[in-house]
Amino acid sequence: VDRYRATSSSSNSYQRSNEYNSRVIYTVKAEDPDKGRPASVGGIKFTLTSSNQQYTDYFEIHPTNGTIHLKKELDRDPPNGFDEWLLTIIAADEGGLEGSKKNASWLKIMVKDINDNPPIFIDVDPIGHIAENAKKDTRVEG
Repeated sequence: VDRYRATSSSSNSYQRSNEYNSRVIYTVKAEDPDKGRPASVGGIKFTLTSSNQQYTDYFEIHPTNGTIHLKKELDRDPPNGFDEWLLTIIAADEGGLEGSKKNASWLKIMVKDINDNPPIFIDVDPIGHIAENAKKDTRVEG
């Protein structure tokens, strides 16, 4: 596979966190200049990899048409969320058989945060102390 072409002009995709409907989020295309070879050899096969091993839980690529789908909703918020994913897309000619030529491209998916969490109190002691004869505007001690 000598040339890689994405249907978008960039290799970035923006997705809202907590949004999922198994839709296509990106499509990659590759072309093989050796396409004059017999069709029985096989077409281009797409696969995904990533340094984040959880990617297989969230993303899948159709092996022949290059459409990347969400498998479940993304979350941007810690502790389990990520604000971006970097996927490596591999295109292999001859159906990915042994000895096939391969090429790689990268897709960065940036997860847009949505307002899905309420505020939380930090270091709040739920018990306060004050003297029964305290004057107005006396600070309550925790």
